[in-house]
Amino acid sequence: MSNLLGVIRTVTIPVLLFDHLKQCQRQFERQEGRKLTNSQALAAILRQHRDQLWPTMQRSGGV
Repeated sequence: MSNLLGVIRTVTIPVLLFDHLKQCQRQFERQEGRKLTNSQALAAILRQHRDQLWPTMQRSGGV
């Protein structure tokens, strides 16, 4: 994970989505062989989302 400066915000998400975050976090931890914070796991999820959708969004003019 990158050591870039971050933005600190308090967010509220439904329990089902938090459970999903934790499942993803455990998977990332197995892949990387180290513990991750909730913030690091969320950043990894958002990075994957961005990398999958960004080219499509640019082509459709959604950006």
